[in-house]
Amino acid sequence: MKEQEKGFVASFSSGRQLFWLFKIVSVVTRYVPLTINENGIEIRALDDSHTCMIELLIPKDAFFEFFTKK
Repeated sequence: MKEQEKGFVASFSSGRQLFWLFKIVSVVTRYVPLTINENGIEIRALDDSHTCMIELLIPKDAFFEFFTKK
């Protein structure tokens, strides 16, 4: 499939770093909605008791390759 046909493409230089990022977020909540746009990938999530919020932006510059359809 060509890049233009995909919804988004994101290549991270270190899969281990991305793994640990999601591992840490999963300690707080099991449900992690991702917003993917031209700026990068954004995570905003609350824990089940709504006492802890995580806000995280992985900017597109952090990726080896980043492409998204508008």
